[in-house]
Amino acid sequence: MTHSGSVFSETLQSITTAKLDELSKKRSSFEKKHEALEAAIAAEKDPLTRLLILSDGVKDCFNATTYRDKSQDEQPYGFRGRVIRGTTQIPKLETDLIILEKVLTQARFDSGTAPHVLPRWEAKLRQYLQTQSLKYRYATLYGELVTEWLSEENKDSLPETDVGMSGVFEEIPGAKKLQSRMEWEMSVFEPVEIDVAALKLYLGKVFGVNEEDKGGVRVAIKNLRLQVETFERDMASANPFTVDTLTWTIEGLSTSDLLDDDQRSVLKDILGNDIILNEIADVLNLRLSALNEWNWGEFVPVEQRRSVTGAHSVHLHEDLLQAILLQYIGRKWAVFFKEAFILFRKNKQAWKTLRTHIPVSFRKKLSNSLVTERGATVHTLNWKRRALHREGYFSYGLPNYLDQRIESAEGDEEAELDDVDDDDDKPPPPRKKQTVIMRAGRPQGRAKRHRKIAPSDRQDLEASIAEEIEVESEAESDDETLPKRPMLKKQRLLHLVSTEVAIAREIHGELSVFRSIFEQWNPLLPHSTILTVLRWFGVSQKWLDFFQKFLEAPLKFIDDPAAEPRVRRRGAPGYHELTDMFGEVLLFSLDFSINQVTDGGQLHRVSDDFWFWSPNQDKCVEAWQAVEAFTRVTGTSLNKKKTGCVRIGRHPDDSLLRDTRLPRGDIRWGFLKLSAETGRFEIDQALVDNQITELRSQLENKSRGSIFSWIRAWNISAINFFASNFGKPANCFGQSHVKSILATHQRIHQELFSQSHGSVAAYLKGVLQDRFGVSRDEIPDAFIYFPVELGGLGLLSPFVEPVQLKDQLGETLEEEFATLREEELEAYEKAQKTWESRRRQQEGDDESRGEVSFLSFEEYTRYREDLDYRFPGQLSDLFDKLLKCPEPENIEPEQVIYGALNALSGEQNLRGITTQWYNMEPYWRWITAAYGPDLVKKFDGLRIVDPSLLPIGMVSLFKDKRVKWNG
Repeated sequence: MTHSGSVFSETLQSITTAKLDELSKKRSSFEKKHEALEAAIAAEKDPLTRLLILSDGVKDCFNATTYRDKSQDEQPYGFRGRVIRGTTQIPKLETDLIILEKVLTQARFDSGTAPHVLPRWEAKLRQYLQTQSLKYRYATLYGELVTEWLSEENKDSLPETDVGMSGVFEEIPGAKKLQSRMEWEMSVFEPVEIDVAALKLYLGKVFGVNEEDKGGVRVAIKNLRLQVETFERDMASANPFTVDTLTWTIEGLSTSDLLDDDQRSVLKDILGNDIILNEIADVLNLRLSALNEWNWGEFVPVEQRRSVTGAHSVHLHEDLLQAILLQYIGRKWAVFFKEAFILFRKNKQAWKTLRTHIPVSFRKKLSNSLVTERGATVHTLNWKRRALHREGYFSYGLPNYLDQRIESAEGDEEAELDDVDDDDDKPPPPRKKQTVIMRAGRPQGRAKRHRKIAPSDRQDLEASIAEEIEVESEAESDDETLPKRPMLKKQRLLHLVSTEVAIAREIHGELSVFRSIFEQWNPLLPHSTILTVLRWFGVSQKWLDFFQKFLEAPLKFIDDPAAEPRVRRRGAPGYHELTDMFGEVLLFSLDFSINQVTDGGQLHRVSDDFWFWSPNQDKCVEAWQAVEAFTRVTGTSLNKKKTGCVRIGRHPDDSLLRDTRLPRGDIRWGFLKLSAETGRFEIDQALVDNQITELRSQLENKSRGSIFSWIRAWNISAINFFASNFGKPANCFGQSHVKSILATHQRIHQELFSQSHGSVAAYLKGVLQDRFGVSRDEIPDAFIYFPVELGGLGLLSPFVEPVQLKDQLGETLEEEFATLREEELEAYEKAQKTWESRRRQQEGDDESRGEVSFLSFEEYTRYREDLDYRFPGQLSDLFDKLLKCPEPENIEPEQVIYGALNALSGEQNLRGITTQWYNMEPYWRWITAAYGPDLVKKFDGLRIVDPSLLPIGMVSLFKDKRVKWNG
């Protein structure tokens, strides 16, 4: 059976071949006419006659349709007639030819016209011919590139032991693949036994089943179990699959790494056909009603895939109907548990709240002193911390609603740390962890907004804080209706850590931070752990039986057809919604245990990647001990290479001892390392060196294939992957971070393209010259950088975004905190003057009031994190400012660009560069402004290749196929 993707490839090949044939004929005809016209012009000395010949020749070259009327009979012999508009598809040319007719008529009678006007018109017409010749040339080149690319898609990969750009032999990539498979098989086909009784005892302790002082927790867990029971009854309803249900299910599945390109193509075809969807709904309703009889079948084929990091992961190739059914069940359970956990958190007797204890005596003094101020509000720093955690990092791996989109780009992966050394014992070889999968969908309804509660003057702070808690429990995230972007969420977590470090150094003088990630979380989860925790939360035996069959999949590698299927005994199938749900339910126990032992502390977590910090090192110790207790009873382990802790002081030379109970090792994320001296995330150049080696290997291999596949590999690895692992620029990182990014990208280019003038664009121009004979000096930069939809190659530059942001960031944070201190002092003095003025007015009115002094500045600022001081620029405002990512500076292009963009109006499928300047992303505005003017001059517009000459639209779709990394 031919896959949909194969049919698409063959169709694109056929259309491209047909259009190239037509292009060749058109180009040949044009060049013959052009050559003959140039010869005729050269033989004619009279300027007027030469222009007449040129005008007629241009109409002929562009196949313009003309007509003659009686007034045109007076034109010289050979006049082809007036151009009919719309016949050349070049409106500007048609207008110029119509105007030229009048100019020529005038020139016949006005001899003074020729010396001044005719040469300019001759140059203009010659420019049209040269531009069209150039367009044909680049259309032919583009067609050859597409043909090269499609031919590569239809043949087997070349041996991976060839010599690449560096001229040296590399280690055989297959060895790493084989080693990874051996380790995976040794893990997943061998069951791991856990102490189920100890796990149940742990859960009972965490959720207060056996403790009298945790009555609120017991009530919350009882309610959660009742919700599970109700949900299971709802899941048993008849015929839940409909066209609408299948639509959001398939949309979510189609973006999953579970499927290959061919399967995704099939799903896209299915989505547009209600007849097929209804048939599928009938089948799946029958299967769901007989869930107790469900099974995987004889076996599920699996294969290994290599990622941009060089690591290998295992992917299932399951039947599409099976995948749709499991996607639906997984999403339903995931959304249910997200709602249930949110309700659990809203229980004020269960989930502890992060805040500083303010003594009653001080509350009274504060209320008396700040007579014109209000008490604590929902805009305190600690309130913002709680809201940010609740909205961004609480059970983040669970979707908020059934059709929520979850987005990622290829290359959105954290760098591996294979070669990092630390003081711990050397761990076993790290293996690729299976990441949370991106789903697609659309929002339903709108989220609730925060309600601001403003206590009245002199209101007791206790009542104010009580209201604050209620507001928090009612508030929903404004972010809930947006797509989930896990990599972006991790980037923002780095910003949050950096901001908290800066604030803690200023306010508390220190901050302790630890970070870790589980070792192969999905592949190594013990089945008994998953099922025990689900049972503890109230999941029925019917569903536990189904989940167990899902976990115990019979697997067989595609490249080993003679092998017998083996039943999985450990870990959960990767890239499944159900697997993500299992992990989040387990990790909710960890979240809650840390909240309890740290008295309101917050574990910031994206899937199995988690962080904790506190200015009180003892809180970090308590949280880490909770992590260790969790790993012991669940049979899980941590990735030692990505586990570390730092204690950061106020000054770089502060020597603060780290508690020995905390994990050893550095805190690393991607290419970044958190410095204990500076408190900054800094790029670790040694890790970059390792990835340059991997990138060079991949580009060398791709260099033996098509240019389009090489560019696709470059865009994913050198742009998406490196940009993600350098960290997104933000105010808390400062300008030095952007400068470091630019310098590192410069070094990467020098390492990879030292023989090509240190530039990827220069390298590509050299390849184009060698393969297709086009002079590298003649190739415009726009052809390299413009999007495929306009006939460019679509190469992305890593320098554009950092350059756009560099001047939008400050050099250091010291100025920000100096301003904060000034604003605090000014607000304090203002409050003191107001208080003293009111006290003088009250003198004698109430002699029994006694002597009351205004609080000191130290008292005034003691609870900065829990009070709203009601002046702009206070600590909570600075917190918001440091977390923000700067916007690129607006740039205005040359005036000619606006006209060129307008000329694109009405064109379909434009991406990147579109018709509206301010609707374009900053990156494409920069590319357009930088390279557009030269392109307009050469091609008389921003389009390099006419879509009628080549299937540009289909190419732009086909190029989005996922890259197959070698090895």
